[in-house]
Amino acid sequence: MAFRSVRISNPTDLSVQNQQLMIKQNGEIIKVPLEDIATITLEDPAIRLSVHVLREASIRGIMVIVCDEQHMPSGILTPFMNHSRQLQVMQLQLGLSKPFLKRIWQKIIRRKIENQARCCELLGETDAATELRTIMDAVGSGDPTNREAVAARIHFIAVFDSKFRRRNPTDWRNAALNYGYAILRAGIARVVTEYGFLPAWGIEHESELNPFNLVDDFLEPYRPIVDLFVVKWEEQDESGHHLTPPLKSGLTGLLHSSIRMNGEECSVLHSMDLMLKSYVGACRAEDVRQLVLPELIPIKRHSYE
Repeated sequence: MAFRSVRISNPTDLSVQNQQLMIKQNGEIIKVPLEDIATITLEDPAIRLSVHVLREASIRGIMVIVCDEQHMPSGILTPFMNHSRQLQVMQLQLGLSKPFLKRIWQKIIRRKIENQARCCELLGETDAATELRTIMDAVGSGDPTNREAVAARIHFIAVFDSKFRRRNPTDWRNAALNYGYAILRAGIARVVTEYGFLPAWGIEHESELNPFNLVDDFLEPYRPIVDLFVVKWEEQDESGHHLTPPLKSGLTGLLHSSIRMNGEECSVLHSMDLMLKSYVGACRAEDVRQLVLPELIPIKRHSYE
């Protein structure tokens, strides 16, 4: 199982030789086995790579994440139509009933709010956690009263402060959150396409301008792990609170941190595979109970055995 995320932020030459990624930087070459790599994040515009690198990444299901001039993830390369029964999965996805999708969304939002409550608990905000669980219990099918937005306001005020505004572009915490969400979004996009789903055809998200509506649906219960990481970083960092290379490395590493699925710990990256696999079963049976979603636990590097 892939357990490494490679992030390159300086001018570099990339190639593939003997099933290894060759990273040439400042006259030195670092070799990383392709089978170990889950993601490659490219930040510097002076990075040079061959089509061979992209082809091998696509074949092996390695996510290649490209960043913009602000070093924020702006695009991903995912394998194209690699499911053996692509048409069958598409027909299944497009034929799902609206009541079923509403119940799926209800379950996703309840787990997101539960993870937000757990995040608050881990930060000592027990009153907010209690309030969030009350809101979670009030989430109806399809979340018609938008309890998700109510919970988000309470959550962010509790974990950051009353002055925090999610849309403030000058707040480094928003940049960190956006970076972390983008990395996890790429991980989910990888498994969505692996299981043959149309990523633009969402459960609740339905923007005509978003090619990853389904991905954003399944991102929701994972967001609190990024929130928790950024708060912990803020408490410990003494560098002036900026989106620094170490912070970005830590956010990328969240793919390899532990999370709980069905009572057992696994890596975040593996949990995404389990989640989409369970969604396939839920769709085929039209049984919401079969969907398995991640449960937040204290952040720690997952131990691969």
